[in-house]
Amino acid sequence: MLAKSSSNPPTTAQADVPGACAASPMAYIDRESRLTLREGLREYFGQNNALMESSELPADLSLGLQSHDVAHVVFGCDTSLLGEVVLARWSLFGVTGSIRPYLIGLRRRETRGLFRDALAAFRPSMLWRIAKFASVAVVRSLRMRERWPFEDYGQYLDQPLCEIRERFGIRVLGVL
Repeated sequence: MLAKSSSNPPTTAQADVPGACAASPMAYIDRESRLTLREGLREYFGQNNALMESSELPADLSLGLQSHDVAHVVFGCDTSLLGEVVLARWSLFGVTGSIRPYLIGLRRRETRGLFRDALAAFRPSMLWRIAKFASVAVVRSLRMRERWPFEDYGQYLDQPLCEIRERFGIRVLGVL
């Protein structure tokens, strides 16, 4: 999918079972992953059946969701509810530029189903784990050497994830 057009990758994906962790850990989640960012994105989109193609979305929504999906791979987060909450913390404190396009996308009808699914997956027993990992993500994002360029990631597509993470000081949490 990503190989078709690196300038126009699919933009959003959710696990088949909302809130469930991936059946097997994805290689891009590994702290020392040697996959390139492009390969990590291919794996990220390959784990999901429901994708929205960026060509099918309005430009203001497409850019934010593309950047969000790239951040999933760079910060090593899956698409479970826990992964999404942790990524939101990384995105708030560990990126440069504006996350405004992403925030605009949160209000769009095209993304409403994603939030319904996430809320349906929530269980009170998850609260402690979510709070714990979200807090760790905030601390780690504040300790980064350099903030991740949220919208300007194209130059990193062919670099190994471990090198990107080393350069920016990203210490992924690994399998959550």
